Amino acid sequence: MVISKSDDKAIGSVAAEVLNHFRLRDPRRITVQLGDLDAVFEPVAGVHGKKQRLQALGYYYEPFTAATGNNVTEAYTNCAAAWRVRREATLGAPFASNAAFENDMQGQIRRFVVQGGAIPARGGDVRLYVPGALTYSADADLGDGGVADGNPLPSTRFNDEGVMWTGNTALGRIPIVFKVERQVNGSWQPSPNEWIHFQLIPPYYDNPAHELDDVNALRGTGQRPAL
Repeated sequence: MVISKSDDKAIGSVAAEVLNHFRLRDPRRITVQLGDLDAVFEPVAGVHGKKQRLQALGYYYEPFTAATGNNVTEAYTNCAAAWRVRREATLGAPFASNAAFENDMQGQIRRFVVQGGAIPARGGDVRLYVPGALTYSADADLGDGGVADGNPLPSTRFNDEGVMWTGNTALGRIPIVFKVERQVNGSWQPSPNEWIHFQLIPPYYDNPAHELDDVNALRGTGQRPAL
């Protein structure tokens, strides 16, 4: 709104010829989409990228970091080979090339990490699948860790899972894309240079009294994409 006043009026007064100018903006439309879930990982052709994806799918639990991601370890070699053999058996034919094998792994990521590969409809929800239930990596993990009797045991598995998550920075990343359009002469057109601000709210449960029942029902039902 713009207010104009004549020069002969004192400061603070409003001229008789005040003009109110309202300019209506073109209507805007905002679309929320799930981005490419595979794009948050390292390139799939490299060892690092395959380790990240296999771990996100729940088939590889050896911790690694950016510095060690390209190290070809025995665990990685065995896991990648087993994954390929089992996928080929399921598909009924060997992959025609390494590129075909890699494309299949990327497809698994896009369909699995976010349940169904799509964001939920308004008022709905979908599951996000992340690796967990890391097994102990050494016999010493089964001991008391030197803690005196009567004191809490060390959270070995929790700590090991923390190391795994810290090393694989792609875990848990969900790309969300916002598309902004404006209506011009009856048609929707891209509206560049506009900002979208959004906020994630803390998780809540729609029936708190039965939340623990659902959690207990999920115990022992870990999922991985079918091979």
